[in-house]
Amino acid sequence: MTDNAVIVTGACGGIGSALTHAFRDAGYCVIATDLKEKQSHVHSDLFLQIDLQRVWEDQSYSEQVFLSLFEAIGNMELKCFINNAAVQFVVPIERVRRAQIRESFAVNVFAPFLLAQTFIDKLSETNGTIINIGSIHSTQTKPNFSIYAMSKSALDGITRSLAIECGSRVRVLGIAPGAISTPMLEDGFKINPQARADLNKFQPMGRIGSPSEVADLAVFLASTKASYMNGSVVRCDGGISASLRDPS
Repeated sequence: MTDNAVIVTGACGGIGSALTHAFRDAGYCVIATDLKEKQSHVHSDLFLQIDLQRVWEDQSYSEQVFLSLFEAIGNMELKCFINNAAVQFVVPIERVRRAQIRESFAVNVFAPFLLAQTFIDKLSETNGTIINIGSIHSTQTKPNFSIYAMSKSALDGITRSLAIECGSRVRVLGIAPGAISTPMLEDGFKINPQARADLNKFQPMGRIGSPSEVADLAVFLASTKASYMNGSVVRCDGGISASLRDPS
């Protein structure tokens, strides 16, 4: 087993599992976490089933989780922590519920902050990197995504503020994916294949992205080749964020 470790939250999702593949291929020991039980497509050396909402809301539980993660790291060097886990509610503003806001911010914002706070000293020992997987929705969104957009904007704020506070010890970076071909996205278009085809046409590159393209970017950002990058939120969206569309 390698001496360099990475922790990936939300490892059972499309981008999360791609992260486990890419970092393992890059020679890391992958410590993966998710609310779900480990799936066959997750390539990790160690796996912990963790409820991030409970990490925020239950201090006793969070302390147990942190202890388990430190035990998983053991004598290895923690080189990278990736806050990838997220929840997304797609609802009109009139139907947004407090419980949905609470869960979104607990998982998408507050738990990543607590995890960064907890592991900053361990990452400082290796001049490591925190990578927050955000979203294009932090800057460009659409109807019914209000909670998700708010939470991802807040995650970008964490990236910038921690980069300033911890930049001499730990680099903190974000990735803002656009439309990515995850199982969740593809399942949403099963009943409307024409809309799925239109989604490709709408992209400047004529297609949406793949989870592996996000994961490969994360491996680069965690490497010494990106050693002067800090506080950046890197768009991985095929150019859609630069596109201005007028009625045709």
